[in-house]
Amino acid sequence: MPYERFLSIAFCEFKFVLGIDSVTLDSASSIRATPPLPTVPPPLAKKPTTKPAPVSAHSDRELRARKPAGTPLSGPPTTTRPVEKRTSNSATANPRAKEDERTQCASYALELLTYGGLRSHVIGGFITNNFIELQYHDRSIIVKSEPFDLTQATARFINMLNGLADLTEDRWGYHPLLYTPRPTKLYPAQGVLTHPFGGSVITLSDGRSLTVGETIFQSHAIIGRGTCVSLAKLDDVDEDVVVKWSWPAKTRTPEADFVKIATEKARETGDEWVLNHLPHILHAEQIEFDQDSPQQHLSEHFGDDYELRVLRLVVQGKLHPITELTTAAELMISFALNLIPTGYQWLHETPKIMHRDISRHNLMYRKINGKVYGVLNDFDLSVLWDKEPRSTSKQRTGTEPYMALDLLVTGPPPPHLYRFDLESLFYVIAYVVCQYHEGKKIDNSPFDAWDHLGTEYLHTIKTKFLAKRTPKPTSNFSSFNDLIGELRRMFRDGYNVREDVDEDNPDFDNNSLDGKVDFKIFQPSVFGLSVMLITYCADHPIVLYG
Repeated sequence: MPYERFLSIAFCEFKFVLGIDSVTLDSASSIRATPPLPTVPPPLAKKPTTKPAPVSAHSDRELRARKPAGTPLSGPPTTTRPVEKRTSNSATANPRAKEDERTQCASYALELLTYGGLRSHVIGGFITNNFIELQYHDRSIIVKSEPFDLTQATARFINMLNGLADLTEDRWGYHPLLYTPRPTKLYPAQGVLTHPFGGSVITLSDGRSLTVGETIFQSHAIIGRGTCVSLAKLDDVDEDVVVKWSWPAKTRTPEADFVKIATEKARETGDEWVLNHLPHILHAEQIEFDQDSPQQHLSEHFGDDYELRVLRLVVQGKLHPITELTTAAELMISFALNLIPTGYQWLHETPKIMHRDISRHNLMYRKINGKVYGVLNDFDLSVLWDKEPRSTSKQRTGTEPYMALDLLVTGPPPPHLYRFDLESLFYVIAYVVCQYHEGKKIDNSPFDAWDHLGTEYLHTIKTKFLAKRTPKPTSNFSSFNDLIGELRRMFRDGYNVREDVDEDNPDFDNNSLDGKVDFKIFQPSVFGLSVMLITYCADHPIVLYG
């Protein structure tokens, strides 16, 4: 792919990070360039030099908890912008200035991808003295060009500017599905848009109109799915609905397909009670990049090193987060109906779906005729575990604070096992009952740091967590104390057994940590606390397997 062609389709807007020794203004306000760098860069390459940004560069994890139910559409935002550490722009004062300034360029790209509308990619420029380096950021890759001298390669620079002037909005990275209205209000505490998509109207592929309201959740990352979840109004639906758009790998099976598979299997087997524990999807569509898009050209140029993504949009009925439940009985019902045969085990054994992203944000509930029904939500990362091939995505699956220990590695992750989801379920239980009281997160909660730790350190902290006594639940959920203690010992004993076994021992069953961790052990622990639910769940066929 010729370099000039790449420029013409990619670069469109700039955030300049200028060192104090780079470009100065004289008293007449004319631009005066300082002498060039001592070392002249190599000749401009025909292809941009790059390597995929590491997944750990920006973690695709949530920023803040979901707001309580009943929050009006015009309320304050539910996601906030993290404070960014700014460093000196002077290369003399700081020998790492160039690295820091490139990081600052990436931070601008991060903000544009998060708050700059529905963006597929953004562009940046990094200037050092007379040299400009062009940068391209999308959900899969960061590309930088060889720098060139603005004073020497003036024809190239003018050609670049001319190409920028001809770019259409979609080549700038603005996706035509949703154009953000002009902002009318900022949220003072963070200085960000109250609801960046509020008031936007999306015309769905079936012709219906969807009006976007409050933003419930927005990921803050460069590399990853870039998920955004908002309340919305759908033409022919009276109640509020939820719309989610994201940029998953094209190779991933759409979330709506998994829900459809589970729904059809439930009706086929007569297990229609399962439908109360699945999300109710009202609409789903997928939009691919056209053949002349930057993403398609990058895919052709870099091959398997570039992860081609698609835009997926899902509209579904509104659910409530489990953290809003304020009594042990209600929370246990929500968990029991997710974890026991009426939920996750049925999902795994009957339609053979492995969820792979259990977190507190994906365990939800709905109320039907006053009864609480736990719902396992968000099947974006799911797989049919008995089918091949699986997604070719190179990223780990899951949300780090709830990931199993074996997934918290810096290299390629191991194949996903059923026990990883069980371990994630345990972390969610501990996370909720030890940190929430009366539907609100307590101050100085014991797992606060888990949301912000790096992968390796989080692995260390979780290992210590399994080895020691678990924190006490809040007074709302004190009856969970024995349960989380028993589950902690189950995983601890399993990992300890593996540590004592030869790594190459063919008789060791790593799938269940030699029988220490499986559903037959996990399930009675949960049921031991849920005897009180039998009358509440009389209309459900609760059966202990095995």
